[in-house]
Amino acid sequence: IRRVLLAGFAANLCIVFREAGILTMRRAGFQVAVVRDLVDVMHSPLSRPYVSHAQANEIHLAYLERFAAPTTLASSSLLPLPLGSRGCPEDREHAQRRESLRRWRE
Repeated sequence: IRRVLLAGFAANLCIVFREAGILTMRRAGFQVAVVRDLVDVMHSPLSRPYVSHAQANEIHLAYLERFAAPTTLASSSLLPLPLGSRGCPEDREHAQRRESLRRWRE
């Protein structure tokens, strides 16, 4: 195993610092990517930065992309498509993530 995809974690609590998080996996020599549509953040709109839950999720994922690890989508060619799925349409953001992951895989 050389590459690890992280999903299902609280992105702002577990995905970076826990035993199975980004930092630990990178120190162990693994290449790590986050499946952005399969993670979530723990956030209340009543606390800083006073944004909606969806906005907080995007803010934290942008931070992870910039400082910790690339991200991908569950519908990416990196993962098998669900039964009956034809994939998602290519948009600019998705294409940029695919390029980031292509470089990451090399």
